[in-house]
Amino acid sequence: MGEVFLARDPRLDRPVALKCVLSREIAATDLRDRIIDEARAAARITHPGIAAVYDVVEHDSRTFIVMEYVRGESLDALLRREPIPIARAVEIGWQLADALGAAHRVEIIHRDLKPANVQVTPDGSVKILDFGIAMAIASATTTRTRTDPGSAAAAEKLHQGTPPYMSPEQLLGLWVDQRTDLFSLAVVLFEMATGRRPFESANPFDILLATVRRVPRADEIDARVPSRLADVIQTGLSADPATRYQTASEMAHALADVREELAGPAAHEHDKTGKRARVHRRQSIVAGVLLAIPAVLWGLGWIMTAAFNITLGRYGAFAAEPASTYFLWSARSLVAPFAYATLATGALWFARVILQMLTLSRSAGTARQRAAAAWTRVAARLSLYDPVVFEACLVALGVLALAIITLNFNDSCKHGAAASARRLRTALCGSAPQTKERKSSIVPFSPCSCWYFLVVSLTRFVCEDDGR
Repeated sequence: MGEVFLARDPRLDRPVALKCVLSREIAATDLRDRIIDEARAAARITHPGIAAVYDVVEHDSRTFIVMEYVRGESLDALLRREPIPIARAVEIGWQLADALGAAHRVEIIHRDLKPANVQVTPDGSVKILDFGIAMAIASATTTRTRTDPGSAAAAEKLHQGTPPYMSPEQLLGLWVDQRTDLFSLAVVLFEMATGRRPFESANPFDILLATVRRVPRADEIDARVPSRLADVIQTGLSADPATRYQTASEMAHALADVREELAGPAAHEHDKTGKRARVHRRQSIVAGVLLAIPAVLWGLGWIMTAAFNITLGRYGAFAAEPASTYFLWSARSLVAPFAYATLATGALWFARVILQMLTLSRSAGTARQRAAAAWTRVAARLSLYDPVVFEACLVALGVLALAIITLNFNDSCKHGAAASARRLRTALCGSAPQTKERKSSIVPFSPCSCWYFLVVSLTRFVCEDDGR
């Protein structure tokens, strides 16, 4: 894509690569502005596995991208010269997935990942070239809407990538997100592991049909390919983006597991020892949990009973309960949350089925893909893929929920806690005086009441303490 020149930066005295992306004939203002915007976005990526973008310069109505000059040879040249060992292919795939993850976190998609755009340095590491530039030219002439694959517009879009490495949604001219790069990476992995591409034809429409049909497994083409590596490749080559790896981090983690498996007997023995230790640790945890369950149930029942007694003003002998009753109260208090969780899970699965059915419609499928892409951009912008950030967001939501509950109960606590308790006691016990025999009719009430009594008693205690 464009001419590339080796140049020297006189200010910093370093070699750079000049890539001419716009010539005099096609130097449209809109295209120029978009390329500059994409180049600026690509310049935000800082990762050792991605060739850096330094600047955008113009000379004699031509636009050049000033990029890092990477010594070495392309992965394409290496594949043509000699087969790549399986362990080396896994290592290169992991490095590429890690680099893609860094770019995707700043919302940059390559859209033309292939061996010719991967440079192998003399020290054995790899760098991805042309990040952001392929997306710039494509975005300048492509409207991100569904296009008839047989139309002239679709044929023009097919030239904005390399068909054997393009995902089905990119071949169809649909909206693409980071998962299109993961499909391309799976094709590159397949080629490194087997020495050939998964799709023999270079015709984009033949490739599209092949992706919809059964894609050959890498271990079927070459028996040297481990089954776990073939599984990783097969997942990445899925025609449906929803069944691929959703992030580059997931794919990198899967490749790291394959790399550990190929590390050798010593690593296997160490891994087995670690697995045995983890199994023993899990068994100890399970045994501890099983032993703690009765104590936790008894404690929960005691807390619920105490909350019930405090709310209704039951003291002395009238508040006494046998120990077995505590287990009954705790079990009843857990029925409602379990039922609500089951209903919520069922509702989520039902909504998922409805959404899957809606994707059968062309317009609904396009809207779903746009919504998924929008969520991916929001999650990347908020760094929700970072476990630390995600944990902080969950904590913030939990604090917000507690604040809302506290505000809802605060007013009733200060002004009507006693009256509410009297009305509830009247509703449950009637107007008869409290007696030992009346207690048995109080016990069987709704499980939700257990949690109500607990919250009311705690808030009453806090409010009375503030009043003192």
